[in-house]
Amino acid sequence: IGAARQRFLVWVAVTMAMVGAMAGPGNLTSAQDEQNRERASVTFTELNDSGLSGTAELTARRQRTEVSMQINGALGEHPTHIHAGTCADLDPNPKYPLNNVELGTTELIGMSDTVVDVPLDELLASNHLILIHESEENLDTYYACGDIVAASPAEAVAQGTGGAATPE
Repeated sequence: IGAARQRFLVWVAVTMAMVGAMAGPGNLTSAQDEQNRERASVTFTELNDSGLSGTAELTARRQRTEVSMQINGALGEHPTHIHAGTCADLDPNPKYPLNNVELGTTELIGMSDTVVDVPLDELLASNHLILIHESEENLDTYYACGDIVAASPAEAVAQGTGGAATPE
């Protein structure tokens, strides 16, 4: 019985090693790539001497995307949209409206949170950007722009997404 059990344990160990080798590092990389597509970010660049700067975080929420922005120097109310293209070559027609960036305090930090009806992976499949406009009356004057980019592996880990995905 001892020899049979030993052969069985060796067989189990060899089988597990083979399964692990088949999984290989490619599947780990693929899982990390998938995880990185759960989040994206935007760093805004000031336009037209607006004084605006800030960031946005985009988070996949099944077939929707949550967009959370924090904008510095956002005095007043500024219409904000997701557009196709890049800041260097944008489509002026908005694709998805976002809640306006509003500043109601003297801290000069404007916030905006919106959930849009488009999956994040669709936004990442082609170039998209977030554009902050001067006002409803002056939509042709842009105050800040930032390209939407997938989170890097380091950002995903720092934001707590390096492990298993959390369903939302």
